[in-house]
Amino acid sequence: MPHEPLTQASAQTEDSSSWNHSDSDTETAPDSSHVTPIWASTLGVVTHSAYWLQGKSEDTILSNPCFKNSDSARGYAIYCVHGTADGSYAFKKLVDRLLENRPGKTSNWLPESVSTIHLLPFKGESSGVSIEAYAEQLVSYIIKNKDTHVILWGHSRGGDVAAYCAEFLAAKLDITVHGVFAFCSPFAGSSLAIFPLTTLSTSVAEMQPDSPFLKNLRTAMTRTKESRQKYYYFVAGKDSLVSPESAVVEGQASHVTLMPDHGHLSILTSRKILKPIRKYLKEVTAHPLAQTLSKELSVRTAYLALEAQHIDLKYRPHVCSSEPKLKILNELKSLFSELATGNRGEHFPEAKTVADFIHQYMQTIDPLTRLSFYKIIEQHLNPSPFSLFWRSSLSRSQTFIKNLICTYQDVPLPEANAPIPEAPASSIPNLILGAM
Repeated sequence: MPHEPLTQASAQTEDSSSWNHSDSDTETAPDSSHVTPIWASTLGVVTHSAYWLQGKSEDTILSNPCFKNSDSARGYAIYCVHGTADGSYAFKKLVDRLLENRPGKTSNWLPESVSTIHLLPFKGESSGVSIEAYAEQLVSYIIKNKDTHVILWGHSRGGDVAAYCAEFLAAKLDITVHGVFAFCSPFAGSSLAIFPLTTLSTSVAEMQPDSPFLKNLRTAMTRTKESRQKYYYFVAGKDSLVSPESAVVEGQASHVTLMPDHGHLSILTSRKILKPIRKYLKEVTAHPLAQTLSKELSVRTAYLALEAQHIDLKYRPHVCSSEPKLKILNELKSLFSELATGNRGEHFPEAKTVADFIHQYMQTIDPLTRLSFYKIIEQHLNPSPFSLFWRSSLSRSQTFIKNLICTYQDVPLPEANAPIPEAPASSIPNLILGAM
């Protein structure tokens, strides 16, 4: 059945008129859901802006107090992706309400199988990187946190980022995306993606109406029944940035919720949106996870750790060029990609363990500089402006390699031409995966 044009009648709206909250009079922040519609959007913008000022530059992890921990299942993790010019706390007001678990508060908004919610910052805003670049950073966070079953939330451009991650990146890295919640996301573009903004930001250029990038993304989102069913769209009736038609991708089994009194920013501050979110989360998490937590390390888990570190380094700002370190990491990552498929090849035949392989690779002499890879990384510190004035005794890249070797010193390499089973991403060790 083709998707109907979005109207308040055809959308799956939630009637919250009879939804009582005993704490409505005790809210300290403006609550746009308890005021007249004409002020709902305005107060929501003020609230959203206040949270923007509190945003952090690192992953904020909020635990579900109602999560039922299990020895056999890790649970679902929710990752929140903010939009253009926004911050990591874009979803903070919404998440705070979902996590309410105090006397006089409505509790257990989240299913018991959801373990954590992550509020993510991203690098590259000032340099105008692409939607793909943000999606790569998203999978890097997921890998570092050792999550394999995730639900992605995205606001505005963040919905496009989440969809790109779900369709093009996740499966390659052993990540299962069970649902994508898109809040006012421009899947058919935004009328404000115009010159000169399109020259300053690749992601803004990609959000031009019916850009080739968005056409390819929409095709991927609707290519299978499974793809179509995992998308949940939240649309603001007073959105001046993203039209309702752009915020929904046509396709069978689309789940659409219209918030008629809210705008592009205020939608995330409404109490009325909690009920449909909870309903959809119950649908997404209806089937219990049977994943077993594996502590077994392998070539595959080493590859995933290298992938996450490579992405982190690629988008982190540097005073000096990071290209030499990126090249070293990328070549090592490619070798481990081959090893993970059972193709040992002729590389470092004397290496018996993963740690041996890494160590021998790092001892390789670069023909241009006549330096070992160890030495090249040592000489390319400068991860921040502070390194213009002093040099640390050990760069984070060196720490990463050192930890990798230490962790995998007893992990054997596969025999030549002998395929090995893939370990889940959740078995990645607790490495120091910081800037290099």
